[in-house]
Amino acid sequence: MKKKKFKEFNISKFFKKAVAVTMACTFVLTGIPGDGFLATHIRDGVKANLGVDLGATEVKANNLRHVSVHDPSVVDGQNGYYYMFGSHRAFARSKDMCNWQTITNNINTDYNRLFKVGADWSRLGNPNYDLAGNTWAPDIIYNKKMKKWCMYMSINGQDFNSSIALLTADSIDGPYSYKGTVVYSGFDKGAHPVSKTDYYKVCGKNASIDRYLAGNRWNLNYGTNAIDPSVFYDQNGGLWMSYGSWFGGIFILKLDDNTGLRDYNTKYPLDTNASDGKASDPYMGNRIAGGLGSSGEASYVRHIGNYYYLFVTYGGFVSNGGYNTRMFRSKHLNGPYVDAAGNYATYTKGVGINNTWGTTGIRLHSYYKMASMDRAEIAGGHNCVFVDREGKMYDIYHTRFDDGEEFHEVRVHQMVMNQDGWPCEAPFEYKGETLSKNGYSLNECAGTYEFVKHDQQQKVDDKTKGAYNVTKSSTITLHSNGKITGAIDGSWTYQANTPYIKLYSEGVSYKGVFLRQQDEKNVTKMTFSAVGSDNTCIWGAKGQGILNYSKASVPEGKYHIKNAGSNLYLDVDGNKPDNNTNVQQFAFNGCSAQTFYIKPVGNYVAILTGSSDFKCSLDVTDGFTKGTNISQWKYFGGDMQLFKLVQNPDGTYSFLSKVSSETNAMEIFENKTTNGANVDQWEFWGGNSQKWYLEPAR
Repeated sequence: MKKKKFKEFNISKFFKKAVAVTMACTFVLTGIPGDGFLATHIRDGVKANLGVDLGATEVKANNLRHVSVHDPSVVDGQNGYYYMFGSHRAFARSKDMCNWQTITNNINTDYNRLFKVGADWSRLGNPNYDLAGNTWAPDIIYNKKMKKWCMYMSINGQDFNSSIALLTADSIDGPYSYKGTVVYSGFDKGAHPVSKTDYYKVCGKNASIDRYLAGNRWNLNYGTNAIDPSVFYDQNGGLWMSYGSWFGGIFILKLDDNTGLRDYNTKYPLDTNASDGKASDPYMGNRIAGGLGSSGEASYVRHIGNYYYLFVTYGGFVSNGGYNTRMFRSKHLNGPYVDAAGNYATYTKGVGINNTWGTTGIRLHSYYKMASMDRAEIAGGHNCVFVDREGKMYDIYHTRFDDGEEFHEVRVHQMVMNQDGWPCEAPFEYKGETLSKNGYSLNECAGTYEFVKHDQQQKVDDKTKGAYNVTKSSTITLHSNGKITGAIDGSWTYQANTPYIKLYSEGVSYKGVFLRQQDEKNVTKMTFSAVGSDNTCIWGAKGQGILNYSKASVPEGKYHIKNAGSNLYLDVDGNKPDNNTNVQQFAFNGCSAQTFYIKPVGNYVAILTGSSDFKCSLDVTDGFTKGTNISQWKYFGGDMQLFKLVQNPDGTYSFLSKVSSETNAMEIFENKTTNGANVDQWEFWGGNSQKWYLEPAR
């Protein structure tokens, strides 16, 4: 039996109605885009006029079962399932946060009765109003005092006359019943009389509504649209709801724990200053983001650790609308909420739609494509952030693709806190990975990475359908000496026995985490994700997905094999002929220990050793996993003795072991450049330690 040699390791909605009516046929089957209004106030878009229940659609891809649910919100059903609720009564559930199955409940068939109050309000002034396309972006929570599941549903109106309805149920699967309406918007002195709302109950029967009006219409520079609820408990157990959409801002209201409806005992002053990052309105509540004609939508608030985190999506939800989610935080429920650069989430002056491609807020991701993805992800947004039973945190959002269509699917990415308490989104979809609390070795972290720098100010082509400005990956190398070269130059450090990484480049400090993941092709890779001091997020993925190599062939014969990273030569220790003799690198001396015979074997090659008079070959010692040692063993042609020879763009060669299914390559352990450094196999990531020059030998 071969002796093992072990190696030691070091420890939605702003643009949402700008969808051409000609797209309706496609959307009937696949689900259609979400909610909202154009800056030019285009109304009566496709979604509001289909008059059908679109539901959720299942799609199998990336070895996962995805669903097409717009504006997803996820909750633990406390019955072994996680539940997802979205616009147009599209619902799903999962046991593992990876594979989702569509479901229905009584809301799908009984929505006209359940939401009659809200529909009657939204129908005012629009006799053709159809509720079917206007049930948007629900959120659900288990109310501890009521001992009920409480679902908060947006009932959208075509002239901002919207409302948020509360349904309750004993079981998360239903049946649900109508409890009441939490808040209204769009009231005026014409078609939408304020007397049909609870405004006077909140503000007093003689309270003026003039500040909400521009002429006789809803004032878009001041009033919000009462949609997109996010319901959460504060650190003291109080129940709150954030809500709102273009243009008046994002607001929060205190809810009554006993009813789930508005807490009429909580009062809010009239304060429109916002110079300190906060503002308030007696009816709408505390303004925590946007305002003055500029806003965003799809707010999501959660108290995690020491902070309240606020997520807001900006732009238009369609493919060329620039949709993107940004992150803020505050130590106080009512704000101010700030980003990593210290910018307030609230506005003191109108900025139009510019924050769609602005610098305020930490942009979680741009339109982007990584090498293992078949399609670019674009217009990803309207997220929720969820913490599961094990304490793992996730960013869950819908995304479109650069295929010229408006079809969307949900994506789930794990998020991990960095050293400064900012959640960092992992580059690849969640597939059950767990963060290493003990960190990783330098050899695992150093190397060449596929690199994505998410563009804060990314603009997209809004003229040509299917032509999008997509951030494509580049390449950087994290050198073991702490330097960064490639697409960015700088330095990096990692904290031993932790997963943390710090990077410095062009005056920006990035802090994040290493996390081992599987990419979309199910190749396991080391990744990193970090948040920059300038609100920019960066991702890295180490491994063969980024490599551009081709199968190579060289003349059969004798070679000296020189490592590209160290300029030292492959060498059989002590020039011994014995089985299990270790293989290392050493300065060139031209002896038989450094002479190898490359022998073609089908699509592979064997590397026979001169030290054994070519009777032994290089052999992956008793294993196929990365980190397995390479030694010399009597040649018999097994998979552990065969390598795929590939040529890299720079003219060097790499040897991919057959026993690892060509995922691992022969390399110098820990990128060392000293005599005697060991040779093993490791995940093929394309660094110089895995590249070799072949020099013909006599």
